[in-house]
Amino acid sequence: MSVFFATDITNTQDTTNYVVWRPYCCKPEGANDPQCAPNLVPADDYVHRFTNIGCLNMTKPLTFQTSGCLAQTTTPLRIVDATPLFDLSPVYGNVDEPARRTKSGGELRIETIDGIMFPPTSGLNLLLGVNFIGIIFFWRFHNHIAKKIAEVNPCWTDEQIFQTAREINIASGSQILYYELMATLMGADNLIADGVLAEDQSTFRDPYDPTVIPQISLEYPAVLRWMHLMQDGALKFYDSKGTYLNNSFPMVNLTSNINFIKRNGNMAYITQGCFRQPTGKVNDAVVDPDLLNLGLGGLQRSNDILTNDLAKNRYFGFPPYVKYREFCSGEKVTSFEDLSSIMPYWAIDALKSKYSCFEDIDLLAGVWMESIIDNGYVPPTFYCIVKEQLLHNIKSDRHWYERADRPNAFSEEQLCEIRKITTARMLCDIGDSVSEIQPRAYELAGDDNVVVPCSEIPDMDYSVWADSTCSELKSKQ
Repeated sequence: MSVFFATDITNTQDTTNYVVWRPYCCKPEGANDPQCAPNLVPADDYVHRFTNIGCLNMTKPLTFQTSGCLAQTTTPLRIVDATPLFDLSPVYGNVDEPARRTKSGGELRIETIDGIMFPPTSGLNLLLGVNFIGIIFFWRFHNHIAKKIAEVNPCWTDEQIFQTAREINIASGSQILYYELMATLMGADNLIADGVLAEDQSTFRDPYDPTVIPQISLEYPAVLRWMHLMQDGALKFYDSKGTYLNNSFPMVNLTSNINFIKRNGNMAYITQGCFRQPTGKVNDAVVDPDLLNLGLGGLQRSNDILTNDLAKNRYFGFPPYVKYREFCSGEKVTSFEDLSSIMPYWAIDALKSKYSCFEDIDLLAGVWMESIIDNGYVPPTFYCIVKEQLLHNIKSDRHWYERADRPNAFSEEQLCEIRKITTARMLCDIGDSVSEIQPRAYELAGDDNVVVPCSEIPDMDYSVWADSTCSELKSKQ
């Protein structure tokens, strides 16, 4: 789900650029294309000295500078084809897209394959990968909400139902992202202390600041790449009772093969894995080898995600890692040894072996080596940069769902129902073969997070959206 939320505000065409548009950067024609920036592989590389691969295809990041819209002398500004606020744009699009709607009952179009409902993929990004799973969930959840709203408001038009379901779906996504996913990863107490989460969730809050412009920092998508450490290289299959079926599918192969999800009941197995499969280990700073070297499945012979990330980040002119540490901690870093409070000595030694000076450390390289924060599962500089972006988003969003003073605001009663939504509840409502689940779906089941029937997972009461005029019309008939 974290991949889906990331692409909601940071979706770029960088991968499409070097996979589809410019797959030739390691070939002679690439030398004449200024957008090409291949990574040359040293002869003694630990992996490729056995493969005869001496070049990895890559392009420069797509920016307003490389496109010719802004002068090359200005700070690079990434071109992003997603809105800068959390609004489920992978589901609803960046602009009004009537083709995604049925124009009946407020629902989105679906295609049915082997009796299972999926979003039509003809108008979606060709390289969806694992992001498609999140799109499926929220696409289905929109239609689930629309049906509930239609039940309590039988006199409403398609447009009324659609817009209300969309508002509830977007608010549900934000509630899940902030109060469940990020609260789990970054620590709820930490985020409350920093003003990202509301301490009192029984009422409204208004963090909106009209002077704050909706935008994404260059560093935010960069540090999100740390989360590759948390990814397992395989999607493991589980049945509806949590039994591992001794079967899996390489995560990288989803990049260009989302049809796999639609066939042979695989979506049900993958859905079970969303809340049953453990994450990868993060403390050893090692990305799963399949993700690292085969990150594009069969689209390219080889790929090095971490090398690509480091190389692309350098085009943006990021300050050294230690400058971010100073920004986040308020303490000046004067040597490698000053980093010992946030990373183990073996990590400092590893950085010394690659960087002759502590002021040369790349942002992402430093983040990879950091220890995990208290009450959370992420490193401190990751926490700092992501926290700043989460705050920026709610301050710049005039339509933030927790606000009372906004167009079409929820009532306090409706907001309290939105607060009930969880990933567990959503999967119970729209997940294939999900009849039981642990309440905290982002944490493995255990003694304090026991798997229970879906009937025990709290649900929203949609009657709080009932329009009294519908009952009045019915009584007059």
